[in-house]
Amino acid sequence: MFSRNKVVASLLSSALFIGLLAPGASAAITTARATIDIGSIGSSKYKVEWDAKTANSGQPRIQVSANVYFNSVKKDSDDAYGSGSVTISNTLSASNSVKGKWEINSTHREYDSSGKRTDIDTDYDYVQWDPAAARSLSAHQSLETEVMAEIASSFQYNFEQFEFFRAVEVSHSKVSDSLKDIVVAAMDAQEEGDIMPFVYVDELAAEAYILEKKADGTNHATLIVLDGDGNWEVKEKGEKKGKRLKL
Repeated sequence: MFSRNKVVASLLSSALFIGLLAPGASAAITTARATIDIGSIGSSKYKVEWDAKTANSGQPRIQVSANVYFNSVKKDSDDAYGSGSVTISNTLSASNSVKGKWEINSTHREYDSSGKRTDIDTDYDYVQWDPAAARSLSAHQSLETEVMAEIASSFQYNFEQFEFFRAVEVSHSKVSDSLKDIVVAAMDAQEEGDIMPFVYVDELAAEAYILEKKADGTNHATLIVLDGDGNWEVKEKGEKKGKRLKL
């Protein structure tokens, strides 16, 4: 369970800290944090406040990006570059009559002077909007199941042997950084109103799929495979006409 005002920091180990004293040693991300909160739950109109912060110990360039969803529908995103410490934030005005879940995924990257990425981290937080006056969430609890089933059917996929995770929770998955990069890129490319990506991974078969539904109802599928070096890479993308959902 995640607290509403959770602060999660990735701290350097003592051995790494000693290593930083050597000339030319690489730094690392010291803070990778995402938080989301709501100002009031007593009315159908309320404020959603979110922020994401990245900090490091001196590398020339760091980046932070974040994607925000309500009941699996994308509502906001931002990214920024800087050095030392970078924070992004926003306050959304929300008006809902359905109970639901606000979620944020943040990605934190660090680069050296040549532009090579030297570290990456991700974080996740959520808050439940659940006022007594709101209607139940039952209509939305089946949204993800409906979307995944429709997309899989339109592409004639069978995911019985695959592990599944929601893209927004990629920070808690056990997949490699190269696959996380692809999942985060899919979230970053989404527009407001799109349904969050869903990810299926089969390590033994060395393949994975990202399923997406766009706001106009179009279904998208991305096939990802392992290359000869053990890194995940996009092999092909497909698109099918789908059903536009009433959210």
